[in-house]
Amino acid sequence: MRLAGMISKLFSPAPPAFGQRPTPSADLYFVHGVADLLGNDAGRPIRQAGCNLFAAGNRFVLVRYATPAELDIIETPGCERLFYVVDDDFAALAADDGLPADYRRRLRAFMTAILPRILALNPVIVAPNRRLLTAFGGRDSLLLEPAHGPLNGDFSHFEAMMPLRLVFAGTRSHAGDLAGVAPGVAKFLDRHPHARLVTFLDRHGPPPLSRHRQVDNRPALDWPHFKALLTRERFHVALAPFAPTPANQARSANKVNDHAAFGAAGLYGRIFPYFDRITHGRDGLLVDHGPEAWLAALSELAGNPHRMRTLAEAGLALARRHGDPARLRRFWVHQLGL
Repeated sequence: MRLAGMISKLFSPAPPAFGQRPTPSADLYFVHGVADLLGNDAGRPIRQAGCNLFAAGNRFVLVRYATPAELDIIETPGCERLFYVVDDDFAALAADDGLPADYRRRLRAFMTAILPRILALNPVIVAPNRRLLTAFGGRDSLLLEPAHGPLNGDFSHFEAMMPLRLVFAGTRSHAGDLAGVAPGVAKFLDRHPHARLVTFLDRHGPPPLSRHRQVDNRPALDWPHFKALLTRERFHVALAPFAPTPANQARSANKVNDHAAFGAAGLYGRIFPYFDRITHGRDGLLVDHGPEAWLAALSELAGNPHRMRTLAEAGLALARRHGDPARLRRFWVHQLGL
């Protein structure tokens, strides 16, 4: 009981009424595609049964986590079919000592108290990554990419390259990835005094970027505010220097969507799933994980603004193809029998 109570507190309180804010993963893998079908009136075929749980008749979609109250719903005999959307390898994250200890502790608690109950329901595993699906080997499974939010296609910020605006949109769980290339990024900033880097790591920004005069380490944003930022701010270059760890290689390629929303040329770690998505030199750059490689890639782009814009435009087209909310809608309309 003590562990179950800890899970309930950490991941969500009691089951919410319809309209409570969905989690980021719920937005990306479900709500973005079916928002017009979602409601608590008789005319809408999908209802929100919890922060992470959605129902269409007797078919349920559970996204990432579940509270004990949500489990009570899907463990009833009336659950005809359960789709479980997973966008991370929980075991790999929990074993990664480069991640924050409190985050890993919460994951281990979830894996002990809640995840076995979910898997005991024999769900269809829905994930954005072929490698991640192997962690649930032998179960029915489906591939599903996350959908993007609004993409405005405005590239007018490339007409004024002073200051050169860079962004690292990773959360605190990716601070270690940035730390691995931070000396190279800092050298680039030193050589380009007109460049500015924005992160959302606050006091967790890695040295030598944590106190660099050209780095704005902003406080972390909750999901609604980050979504608003995606539609409001424009950047020239976006960094996703993810290290080739088991956890990172089981993730989605959602940073392609974020970078397209920012109107930025995307630089990505040379890891799966990005080398399975990005065509190097056409719609982004794939960069080895190390300071010198990232210094060279950033320096190359800074000397060629036209190429920077061309990469950003191609990155937008890539996001529109793979992250189209209409594709997400077709997927769920079919799976839920709508």
